[in-house]
Amino acid sequence: MSTLTPPAALPAPTDTTDSVLEVENLHVAYGSTQVVRDVSFRVRRAEKVGIVGESGSGKSTLALAIVGLLASNGSVSSGAVRVLGRDTVGLSDREFDRIRGRDLSLVFQDPLTSLDPVKTIGHQIAEVLKEHTPKISRARIRERSIELLNSVGVSDPASRLNQYPHEYSGGMRQRVLIAIAIANDPAVLIADEPTTALDVTTQAQVLEVLDSLVDRLGISVVLITHDLGVVSEFCDRVLVMYAGRVVESSPAASLFAHASHPYSLALLDSLPLPGRSRSEPLAWIPGAPPAMTDLPTGCSFSPRCTWAVDACSVVAPPKIMVGAADDHWSECHRAEEVAAAAPVAEAASAAPPESPAPAGDPAPPATPTDDRTPDASH
Repeated sequence: MSTLTPPAALPAPTDTTDSVLEVENLHVAYGSTQVVRDVSFRVRRAEKVGIVGESGSGKSTLALAIVGLLASNGSVSSGAVRVLGRDTVGLSDREFDRIRGRDLSLVFQDPLTSLDPVKTIGHQIAEVLKEHTPKISRARIRERSIELLNSVGVSDPASRLNQYPHEYSGGMRQRVLIAIAIANDPAVLIADEPTTALDVTTQAQVLEVLDSLVDRLGISVVLITHDLGVVSEFCDRVLVMYAGRVVESSPAASLFAHASHPYSLALLDSLPLPGRSRSEPLAWIPGAPPAMTDLPTGCSFSPRCTWAVDACSVVAPPKIMVGAADDHWSECHRAEEVAAAAPVAEAASAAPPESPAPAGDPAPPATPTDDRTPDASH
């Protein structure tokens, strides 16, 4: 079995006085099955954090746990979620209602199913305003509703308050959801795949709206997505999730230049990049994510990983700091070797180097490719 160099020690926790959201050692279960495992991160004021990974990696469940909207069979089994310093784990529904929509808001993935089809847009905005300000006047509700629609780029907001969701386009409905989410000036906005069903132009417009909210109002945004192009354009920092864990945390620029987890590298390698030949097939990640009821021992990604050595299927990888900065880490035994591979942004394929393995082990093969449709971004 290969020997591995002991990882560098993690630095002491940094100052958290500017944090608006802190997630600490969070575990979420559906019944007896753990689906989010020991997730920790924090979000600073006016910061844009992206959470990426394949479908089933735990991204949306993490979001629902943070905002207290897990299904009836779901629960936070351990850990803490602090919103503006207040721990929300264990709060009753009534107690959480005072926080949700005021300090913390969620933009759902599908606006057509999230908006009530039989109520006008103005009525639905008014409901949110009255929930947290019961004595607000009708005149102020109308004034504030117009302000909100105008702030997210809805034209002629005064007349459109009386329209119903089906009278709005997909992109405009998404803007309405954002307007409802920011109605009470929350500190944190969690957006769950807000651009998935939108065309590229509308997607860019929605991201511009979110960006303007950060700049003008100081709102922090947590963006959940499988689209790495959106992440590169919008986010300051990125968390990569796999099998319910954060396997890499990095500033966005650092992730795209020097991804240090093989899963992150494989996701990036599956992107169509400028300079790639049209005849060159995209890379794909072999296999499928593991069932949460039957996780492999050691590293959960090891059965699919082209960098894996013997130890990977036996010993769970620790967090290893990457480079000189203290804000980029990866849960990979070979993080430093992976980070030293050719940057994805500068090469059509960021396959492992030919012989990085310790003596006695064969070098990991390059990321396999064939003519199948890539599944890494889904």
